[in-house]
Amino acid sequence: MSATAVSSPVLVIGGMHRSGTSYAASLVHSAGLFLGDRLLGADPTNPRGHFEDLDFLDFHQSLLQGHGRSDEGFLADGVIEPAATFREQAQTLLAARQARGGPWGWKDPRTVLLLDFWHSLLPDARYLFVFRPAWDVIDSLYRRGDPTFVANPPFALAVWLHANRLIRDFARRHPERVLLREVSQLATNPAETIDTLRTRFGIPLGQAAPTFASELMTSASPHDAAFLATAVPACGELLAELRELAGSGPPPRGESSVAVATPILDHGLIAWQRMRALERDAQTTRIRTATLETQHTTLTTQLAEGTAENERLTELVDLRDAHTSATIQRLEHELAATRQIAHDGSLRVAALEQLVDGIRGSSSWRLTAPLRAFARRLRDQRLLSRISGRGRFLLRRLASPAVAARSLSRAAMVLRSQGVMGLLRAVSTAHRLERSLEPSSGPAEAQRVVRMPLEVPRPLRPTVTDGDGPLVSVLMPVFDTPAEVLEATIGSVLAQSCSRWELVVVDDASSARHVPEILARHAARDSRIRVHRRGTNGGISEATNDALARATGEFVAFLDHDDLLTPDALVRCTAALRTTEADAVYTDQDTIDRLGRRSWTFHKPDWSPEYLRHVMYVGHLLVVRRSLANRLGGFSSEFDGVQDFEFMLRLGEQTGRIAHIPAVLYHWRAIDGSLAAASDAKRGIDDLQARAVQAHLDRLGIPATAAAHPRFRHRCVVSPKLTRFPRVSIVIPTKDQPDYIGGCLASIFTKTRYPDFEVVVVDTGTRDVSAATILRSHPVRVVEFTAPFNYSAANNAGAATATGDVLVFLNNDTTVLTPDWLEHLVFHLLAADVGAVGPLLLYPDGSVQHAGVVLGARGTADHVMRRFPADADGYAGSLSCPREVSAVTGACLAIRRSTLDRVGGWNELYATHYQDVDLCLRLRREGLRVVFTPDTRLTHHESPTRGDRYDFLDRLLLIDTWRDELAGGDSAYPFACSLERLDYSPRDHRAEPADACRT
Repeated sequence: MSATAVSSPVLVIGGMHRSGTSYAASLVHSAGLFLGDRLLGADPTNPRGHFEDLDFLDFHQSLLQGHGRSDEGFLADGVIEPAATFREQAQTLLAARQARGGPWGWKDPRTVLLLDFWHSLLPDARYLFVFRPAWDVIDSLYRRGDPTFVANPPFALAVWLHANRLIRDFARRHPERVLLREVSQLATNPAETIDTLRTRFGIPLGQAAPTFASELMTSASPHDAAFLATAVPACGELLAELRELAGSGPPPRGESSVAVATPILDHGLIAWQRMRALERDAQTTRIRTATLETQHTTLTTQLAEGTAENERLTELVDLRDAHTSATIQRLEHELAATRQIAHDGSLRVAALEQLVDGIRGSSSWRLTAPLRAFARRLRDQRLLSRISGRGRFLLRRLASPAVAARSLSRAAMVLRSQGVMGLLRAVSTAHRLERSLEPSSGPAEAQRVVRMPLEVPRPLRPTVTDGDGPLVSVLMPVFDTPAEVLEATIGSVLAQSCSRWELVVVDDASSARHVPEILARHAARDSRIRVHRRGTNGGISEATNDALARATGEFVAFLDHDDLLTPDALVRCTAALRTTEADAVYTDQDTIDRLGRRSWTFHKPDWSPEYLRHVMYVGHLLVVRRSLANRLGGFSSEFDGVQDFEFMLRLGEQTGRIAHIPAVLYHWRAIDGSLAAASDAKRGIDDLQARAVQAHLDRLGIPATAAAHPRFRHRCVVSPKLTRFPRVSIVIPTKDQPDYIGGCLASIFTKTRYPDFEVVVVDTGTRDVSAATILRSHPVRVVEFTAPFNYSAANNAGAATATGDVLVFLNNDTTVLTPDWLEHLVFHLLAADVGAVGPLLLYPDGSVQHAGVVLGARGTADHVMRRFPADADGYAGSLSCPREVSAVTGACLAIRRSTLDRVGGWNELYATHYQDVDLCLRLRREGLRVVFTPDTRLTHHESPTRGDRYDFLDRLLLIDTWRDELAGGDSAYPFACSLERLDYSPRDHRAEPADACRT
């Protein structure tokens, strides 16, 4: 396999661990050398960052493991000959970096184990090697606490000899490509190194601004250096050789022995270990003494305030008792009102029964008795079975006097306008429709049908408020629509229960002869229908824009040429627009086949801009203020196929005044070639969707990339590309439970890739020795919380001492699953109108524990989609994509510090439950969104620290405070879906008001 061609300068930074490679990398990085998009961030042992390229680090670890070595390398002896698969992976990695252009490189200490391998792939690369005296490296590794080296310091010495010999040998073989620097030399004069790289290697670097750590300059005392030179002469000799190659020391004295473990070395290292242990114990004692003094002061203060605290707790209990009494009194009033309604209903039933008895005793009832008897005979199946299908249909229509009157009136209209043949066609169409509505053996949902209008509707009677409503222009682009489908679509507009509309039809150069004939006939019969025919076919966007240019209404409604409106669609939309003063309104929809059989109903949430970025959920019916549609420039032909979705993205950028009617007012018809019939009916839709979202992100300046979802159709994945990393403070209240807090902290520090975070542990009374040891063994700041347990107060105490701009409140019974978990939480909080973000939490078995909170469940609130498979799509992408929710759980909740201060922190009236719901509702009251993201995943063990006690006072407080919000329905969860199961299944009984509309 040929070596990779190099067109941009490449600089490889190498050296043993703790030798100053991070400082060298920060130096060249600040001077303009690109070191990768994914760099290993800071940690307590290196607060300025490691600057290791995670792509190269992962590749090196995989290669070493694949050849039987430790993933750290250490004493990887012998020449490693990577297999062909690793060479291919390396070439792919290099090609991706080379394509970026400009000077680049990478830093990873493991590189020194594979120098010949990388030289074969990058023959023109340059190398900057950093070294440090052996004793300094050993002491640094010991101070850092690496278990391998703490237990066996001679092993660190052997690693130092091995790594630096590889560097020495490579530098001798390729002196023209290697720059060797001792870390003290590099730190003393960093500009000299940059100048050398620029002049000797031709790497175009600018001015450097490194983040130098003064501790790098700590070096062995003369006594320690003399001891090491006596115990292991090879170390002194190798150091001299390295210094000579770096141009900073005397020439080497020749080869030396490799005697590492000598008695004098063992004796000296034992003394050194004891000295370091004593230093660490002394430091621990000083810290513990200071902590005890602080605790003593705190306890003294708390003892003095004990009486006041007891009085405050008493007032709190009294307040909760008052809430309870008020709630009971309100329920008693509601019960009395319900009984009064029942009594009034009984009186009304009695009155109606008396009225019915009066009708049955009247003369008109007796006179029409023969007609009713004849109708009953007609309904007799034995008589109808002797009559043909169409005849039976006509007799059934005439069997009911009311239906007969309407049918005869309509038949007269058809006979006058289309003659006898037209009347026969109408009867035949109606008969075929009725046959299609007969019960089938399919599922109950599929047996429900939509009754489509006949070719000529009955005369319209405007509503009382019809003349006051705004004019709506229904825009309908048409191209080669089947005749019966086109007739039904136009008929659904003619059948509207209001008359304040115009239908603007643009024929996009149809080749089918029946299309212009049907359109001309309807335009001649109704002046509200206006038709324009294009000379050439331009696609759906151009045709829609032509219709928009000819519209005169205050609002425009978008109707596909093969779909149907319900009779009350326009009147309900205009009422909603008039009531809410919105700029746009959308409705729920269902999917039907050519015969009107419903296959699926899509119940939508209220306006959800985050959800829209990932799922094309708005769809139909959409009604928009015409002036706004014109200002947006209409539809874009570039996105034909997802043109309405792309238009909605632009519309949402301009206005948030978007209303939603939770009722099916639009029937999306599934015919061959439509998305309603099959999600893959139109090729390239997913890529078009991603392009539309990317353009939307670019317009808003959101640092992210959009791509089609790898598993689910019509879903978009938005990946953050953060350019700034605000400090994150992770606040964890805890008590005992070593298994949980240990797993939680270990997962944070081993998996988190975010470069700037701290952990604040709020200790609410740990007594377990193992748990206390775990807290001391991690780089966390512990805040002692000695008051009676109150989850809200503990969170507020942790937030008060945190230093981050972003706060992540985390339960101690969680473990991190995704390394980029903080990136996604921070990404959503970069939007000024987002108040809080919550993740996908999983049970230990991998099923869903939390994917957002729904208001109204169990009378208060509960988690949606519990026990769903974690990798499922959910209801229309509700689990696979981020979306707005009413609340997220406090088990993992991210919020900006400024936002938390703005709403007054966590409400400490809530002791154990519902404080997260209360916080999110206060954020929404401030006009802020709450977002759920499945891109951040953690395992949650369901609060074992708190136990199983349920705080009913917290429940009553939530109900009393947020009664209207809990009763009003959840704007992020479809109104028609069950609040008992919370799995998006239909409600058992739905009672939707006729004028329901949500904004």
